[in-house]
Amino acid sequence: MSSSSSISVPTILESGSFSEHVHGQILKVTNAIDLPSRSKFQIFTETYFTHLYHVAPVIDRADLAVDKPSALLLLAICLIGSQLRYPRDQSPTLLSESYYLKIKTLIYAKHEHDKLAILKTLCILCFWIITPPVVVSLDSSYHWLGVAVRLAYQMGLHRESSYMKLSNPAAARRLMWFIFGADKLQAAAFGRPIFISSQSINLRPLELGDFESPDVKAEIFIQFTSLNKILEKIVEFQDRKAEASHDQVRTIHSTGLGS
Repeated sequence: MSSSSSISVPTILESGSFSEHVHGQILKVTNAIDLPSRSKFQIFTETYFTHLYHVAPVIDRADLAVDKPSALLLLAICLIGSQLRYPRDQSPTLLSESYYLKIKTLIYAKHEHDKLAILKTLCILCFWIITPPVVVSLDSSYHWLGVAVRLAYQMGLHRESSYMKLSNPAAARRLMWFIFGADKLQAAAFGRPIFISSQSINLRPLELGDFESPDVKAEIFIQFTSLNKILEKIVEFQDRKAEASHDQVRTIHSTGLGS
């Protein structure tokens, strides 16, 4: 070990943990907390709320209107906004990937301490699809969906009793139902096992009161969630490679309508 290394370690320990020092240096070198201009951010924000919020109501306007909004959430908005809105003569990944790399850095450097903000960002990362599903990758929507599921389980969001302890139970409930739906869509599209079954969660259905604005977009997401409950039953037959009888089809249909 060099003399410089032996001297630097005590200095690091005096100012905080070794991991905190490393994480701080990573953030400094990567400029991960650098954000785009206000005008560009406003464009990305409106793009998200106009074109995606009705099927992914995971970030609210209130999250962005506070004095010091989460840098992680701001970058999540930039990521999804840049994916939805890009010049036709350019690749969407040129700009989006820079935001994606910054988000990964903030997550792994433990910059964000609000677990709900982290979970919201993980939900947005479920839309990061730049490689075919046959490519094995840790930079895929399926990977981030799995991370979101496990964090949600750790937070107890699969149990209704946990919500009374939360500062924003309505937002957390939307996140859990979004993850539930994303799980079913991934399973149906790619023939993969589901992460979450209806039997493994004890969670009441969504209501208009769970949304920042109880409007038509809220209604759409509530019905979208009901459709994903039906999709779960279909995926179960797909996994078993079994044919459903007419009675079973009626049961699946009535389950969705009654939810």
